[in-house]
Amino acid sequence: MKDLIRDRKTHFAVLLFFGLMQLLLGLARQLGVIPESPSLLALLYFGVMIPTLLIAVHASATSTRSTRGPTHRRNPFQITLLMILLLLTGTQIYWGVFTSLLDAGHVYNTFPSMYGQWIPPELWVIDPLHRNFFENLVTIQWMHRLFALLILLTVLMLWVHTFLMKQRPLIIVHLVVFLLTVTLLSYTAGAFTLIYHVPAFLTLLHQISAQLMITGIGLLLGVHYSGWIEEQAQS
Repeated sequence: MKDLIRDRKTHFAVLLFFGLMQLLLGLARQLGVIPESPSLLALLYFGVMIPTLLIAVHASATSTRSTRGPTHRRNPFQITLLMILLLLTGTQIYWGVFTSLLDAGHVYNTFPSMYGQWIPPELWVIDPLHRNFFENLVTIQWMHRLFALLILLTVLMLWVHTFLMKQRPLIIVHLVVFLLTVTLLSYTAGAFTLIYHVPAFLTLLHQISAQLMITGIGLLLGVHYSGWIEEQAQS
């Protein structure tokens, strides 16, 4: 029990460290300390996000294997949703780099529509077509909005599925509610960031909530991984 408590404290300290790194990275970006390079900025963001994910998976799997009851099993559908969510979130973070560097958040400052339009006319004006995804500010902001909506819908689907399960382990319920909360926080912060023309405070809140989303996904994957370990041990 003492070892478990010590491990939890260590995991929490490491996750807190990477959270502070994300905050410092956001502040450095706001102050213009980091060079205006998409590759460098993406490398820095993923350099914080990936260790956060791995530590969260390990922390959750270790803790769950030590404390859960024997009835817990992994859920393939939830694992699929979590992997889709992880892919969407990673893509969204990468797109957020272009949104930030090119100041694409200043192009359309209404929400949820873009000045009354769901598909703005400037979406594909650059030729060849693929250049719009990296050079057209309207396309970059529109894609960032689209992925934010897909992430929110995926988390909502995960939340609904959790409460429809016949057996709902309490730890999964708590983690799914946590993930939904931070996703709504990130979505709301992103919307108000656009409406108020990208203020620094909301931008940082948007980035920190994304870090918490990665943590929540990792913790849930860790719980399901521990279920897989038990299945292998009993087979």
